[in-house]
Amino acid sequence: MDVYDSCIEIPRMRQPDDLETSGRGLAIVGDLSHNWGWTLNPYGKSVWFQLMAWP
Repeated sequence: MDVYDSCIEIPRMRQPDDLETSGRGLAIVGDLSHNWGWTLNPYGKSVWFQLMAWP
């Protein structure tokens, strides 16, 4: 799965303070996914992730 964004700023992991209301998205994706990354495109970027499948 991937999510598109018109911003070309490269995604980065943050360590928000306990009371901050944003900045946890990539940490959640990183914890729950098997692999993740980002790709720049002519319209901005996409952030993608892969999940591990069990038989």
